[in-house]
Amino acid sequence: MTRLLDRRSITVRITAGFVCAMAVVLALSSAFIYERVAFALNRSIRDVPRGNRVELDARRRHRDEALHELLAQLVVAYGAVLVISGLVGYRVARAALDPVEEMRRRAASGSHDASVRLPVPDSDDEVSRLAQTLNELLERIQQGVAREHQLIADASHELRTPLGLMLMQIDLALSRERSPRETRLALERLQGETQRLVRLANDLLLLARADEGQLIARLEAVDVRAAMLATRDRFDGRDAEITVNAPAQTVVLADPDRLAQALDNLVDNAIRHGGSHIDLHAVTDDAQVILHVCDDGPGFPATLGGGAFDRFARGAGGRTGSSAGLGLAIVAAIAEALGGRSGAGNRPGGGADVWLAVPVTDSTTASSSVHEGRR
Repeated sequence: MTRLLDRRSITVRITAGFVCAMAVVLALSSAFIYERVAFALNRSIRDVPRGNRVELDARRRHRDEALHELLAQLVVAYGAVLVISGLVGYRVARAALDPVEEMRRRAASGSHDASVRLPVPDSDDEVSRLAQTLNELLERIQQGVAREHQLIADASHELRTPLGLMLMQIDLALSRERSPRETRLALERLQGETQRLVRLANDLLLLARADEGQLIARLEAVDVRAAMLATRDRFDGRDAEITVNAPAQTVVLADPDRLAQALDNLVDNAIRHGGSHIDLHAVTDDAQVILHVCDDGPGFPATLGGGAFDRFARGAGGRTGSSAGLGLAIVAAIAEALGGRSGAGNRPGGGADVWLAVPVTDSTTASSSVHEGRR
């Protein structure tokens, strides 16, 4: 029976369950009525003297006829009630599940359309709330799919240029016999394009992990000034003057490797698109430290709007270049993994200001952690 019902619709199963429950209730009530009537009739028989055989036989005959008639009436009446209950239960179940079926049909008709939304019933009940929740889920899925499609398109565009250059270099190298010097020059160009591809692949992998919530940060106490000085030293020799202005003993709770990567991306972005002077400074604000990287370049163009941290975002005008446009997107992902936030804007006097806010540690714990790290 259970296996048979498992193949039926929910409406049929609900109706069957309702009918079974009603049948049990009616059977118990009919048994109770039958027993009470039989008890009353038997008591009337016991009141007749034993010697009056004629009266006893007549009353027993009347009792049996009454019970048979009662049983027949109960079967007919309760059978009709059971049938009516089944019909009413089926209609109620259909009325409750019709909105769900409508949602199923809408979802099936728009299986290839990411913008499809389910109809929401006017009633404020579980079904309407389910439809609203599913629509919100579909909205997030559509946004995720759109981001993935855009990411694939942008990544394909970025990969096409270095791959095309590499193929051109290989074709030129193979077109005729080359001297060792020409061969070395071709290999150096191929090396540069290969390094660009490796950086792009690593950046895409980091962003993919961030999207999946797998960008794990090993949080510990980090000295902000020391981190900024280390970043300045790594860019020593580049065509820009880098100054550091951060209070001593300013400690944040961060992953040192991820924080260094974020600072490197910000400084590299400033060198590529800014001017000749870059200023790194830190400002303490409540329970966080804001790390600023400022330059004296043209700043962010108005066409970029608030999308400076979007992937492959490169505005026309001042802040353009040969980079893939993933540096600031990686900074935003790292900031989120560290429990902080990021932002960007133009300075009133000219130039760009990109910042990264990181939570600060407890002073006692931070001091002991920093000293232990230095030992």
